[in-house]
Amino acid sequence: MAYRLVLTINDAIRRATQKRITGREEELGEDAVRMAPGWSADQLRGVIGGDILAVLMEGADWPQLARRLVGLQQAGVDVGVFLPRMGRLTAGVHQAVAAVTTAAAAPSPAAAPAAG
Repeated sequence: MAYRLVLTINDAIRRATQKRITGREEELGEDAVRMAPGWSADQLRGVIGGDILAVLMEGADWPQLARRLVGLQQAGVDVGVFLPRMGRLTAGVHQAVAAVTTAAAAPSPAAAPAAG
């Protein structure tokens, strides 16, 4: 899913930047880890479709994705700007996949009988 990929890449950027500047990656505190799933879900509501959010939250990796989003916010990323941009990016992915899937599922036109 595109959201997972975008969050994973941006979290890697956050960690690499922190390590380059300070020599270590910043870890989330226990409070942030506990609040991450609910806070992240609240941030994503209205940015992505409810059906997509439900799929994300049902995934076994949801707590990790939620912590990545909190990590970005705590590192100074304006999630109010970041999430709508991510939403537009992933909407394009959704549209492309839907178009290909719909075309592949459409019945092919029946072959015309050969003129003889």
